Amino acid sequence: MNDAACKKFFNDNYVIEHLTILESEDKKELENPGAEELYKKYAPEHSGIPFWLVYDAKGGIIGDAVMPDGNNSGCPAAVPEVEHLIKVLKKSSKMDNKSEKAIFDRFRKNEPAR
Repeated sequence: MNDAACKKFFNDNYVIEHLTILESEDKKELENPGAEELYKKYAPEHSGIPFWLVYDAKGGIIGDAVMPDGNNSGCPAAVPEVEHLIKVLKKSSKMDNKSEKAIFDRFRKNEPAR
């Protein structure tokens, strides 16, 4: 989201808050109060982190990291994960083709080489 290829799109369309959870015992003070409860409410059991949510202006959930197969897309990288992210972004913004391509291409770079 902070890459130059797509940062403007995210900054123009979203208020982004990063919440810290599941830190080691010696770093528990870094966790955001209430964040783990939020995670437990919305994330599938054993989904792992990162996990993301997109809210509307009234606090309703527009979409989240849970893909149709029930898995967590986390930091999207594989084609189905990135397609899921884009589907949520289209529901929650006015995404044009240029932004869609930039986001698709940038997030695909997250997939490890095989």
